[in-house]
Amino acid sequence: MKKRTFHLHRRSTEYRAAKRECMACVLRAQCTRSPSGRAVHRHSHKDALDAMLAQATTPSARQDIATRKHLMERSFARSTRYGFDRARWRRLFRVSIQEYLTCAIQNIRY
Repeated sequence: MKKRTFHLHRRSTEYRAAKRECMACVLRAQCTRSPSGRAVHRHSHKDALDAMLAQATTPSARQDIATRKHLMERSFARSTRYGFDRARWRRLFRVSIQEYLTCAIQNIRY
């Protein structure tokens, strides 16, 4: 397959096989139904994306996700009961004040 073009908005490179080669291939029925030949798109950071996906499927990562689900998501769900269903202010500094207030309410209540 030869490199054909780079899609800037998708950040991917398109590789395309020649139509003549595709039509003569014995595995064409398993590969593609396109009459113009086979095309493959590869993201510019595909190696990094594969590494992150491999890391996210490890047992320790799954445990971290489960821990976050019980600690953080539950905390956010409780904060909606007190009127903090969205950030009242902008900027990280002011949102952190809101988070401290939510934590204080939860600690007093429970």
